[in-house]
Amino acid sequence: MVEIVKKLGWSYVSIIYEESNYGVKAFEELEVLLAKYSICIAIKEKLVKDSGVAEETAYDDIVLKLLTKPRARGLFVYYK
Repeated sequence: MVEIVKKLGWSYVSIIYEESNYGVKAFEELEVLLAKYSICIAIKEKLVKDSGVAEETAYDDIVLKLLTKPRARGLFVYYK
């Protein structure tokens, strides 16, 4: 993922990840790697794991937050 971001020349990205072992671990690893290459995180949002279906308002809130950072050039989503 970091190599893709570097190749695209992005320096400001957002991350959405699921509250699960996979999502949290992937986020933590990515956060470290992005920092290593001076790539900033605009928004980082955790989706609460609730048997696979979050309330629609949770997604609406995330989209609204993403819209507050229009300079962010990419979005990572970790959801198993």
